[in-house]
Amino acid sequence: MNRSVPLSITTEMVRALAVNESVCVRPVLRRVTDRATGVETTVPIPCGSTRESRCPSCAKKARWLRMTQCAEGWHRDDEPQEPDDPCDEETDQDNQDNDVDEEQRRVR
Repeated sequence: MNRSVPLSITTEMVRALAVNESVCVRPVLRRVTDRATGVETTVPIPCGSTRESRCPSCAKKARWLRMTQCAEGWHRDDEPQEPDDPCDEETDQDNQDNDVDEEQRRVR
């Protein structure tokens, strides 16, 4: 007879798998009730930790979010100046071209 030994899954194994898959290792479990049917389900929500020692996956996501926000200027106290509208530059160039054409006609 060939009997298989059941695997013993440890907490460390689960944590390592969660880190490898980039999912939260300490999710907050919330009960959500569907108002239409009344069915209650449990939903895991990422912990959102910013410390890598607590949850490496959430800390990595938070770090990338902060880097993106800084690149977009979210940390500024004042509003950044908006770049000039390229349409305005084209209109100005067209007006200058028209002025040059008009002067050339006058000279002739």
